[in-house]
Amino acid sequence: MHRSADGQRVQDGEVAGAVGNSQQLEALQIKLENAPPGYHIEYRAHVENLGWQGWVRDGDIAGTTRASNLK
Repeated sequence: MHRSADGQRVQDGEVAGAVGNSQQLEALQIKLENAPPGYHIEYRAHVENLGWQGWVRDGDIAGTTRASNLK
């Protein structure tokens, strides 16, 4: 997860993003660890003024960095 103000990164159950201070989430990256063979995680992002992006999987970045706002 990349937050516009500070590039915060989280893992293993930590809260992603900011509560109550109006900062946007710009991008997210999800990695599935210790999964059985053949298991994958797929996700996508909605970017302000661009709409939904295509599906990504297994650690690829969804959203943008330094371009628009992920909603």
